[in-house]
Amino acid sequence: MFNLAGIIVNMSFQPDKTDIKIIQLLQRNGRITNIQLSNEIGLSAAPTLERVRKLEMHGFLESYHAKVNNELVGLGIMAYLLIKTESGKHADMQAFTREVDSLDEVTECYFTGGEYNYIAKVYAKDRDGLARLLYDKVSKLPSIHSFKLLPTVSIIKDKQVLPIAL
Repeated sequence: MFNLAGIIVNMSFQPDKTDIKIIQLLQRNGRITNIQLSNEIGLSAAPTLERVRKLEMHGFLESYHAKVNNELVGLGIMAYLLIKTESGKHADMQAFTREVDSLDEVTECYFTGGEYNYIAKVYAKDRDGLARLLYDKVSKLPSIHSFKLLPTVSIIKDKQVLPIAL
């Protein structure tokens, strides 16, 4: 057992079928009430809430979010950046992490294997906004050697539910 950012990670805790059902239901509707959740899994409210809290405490449930329509909030462009950094040295990786964390337009960033070190998901208002992001911000980050832009044309699938089986 160890503590990871306030979450108790107990490697011996394994969710049972009821816990998995709770995870599935909360992934699909994070606003479901505890009463509705308890009705769906066939338990009373108190044990249901206890299970949810246990799943949160052990890191299975990290947070609850609203899915926002990027176009309706004025962010009509979504793209990915494949990023090569100057080196793979620990200090350079830490610098890149700090730099990319400071960019609000970057909503996700992953360390990858292969030709590029990172892939980042970015949003901008329009093409001009994307150009400003790339030329005024991304290209000026000292840890970046080069990057490749992958603009999205349309969304084929945007599913935030993990395929957890019972």
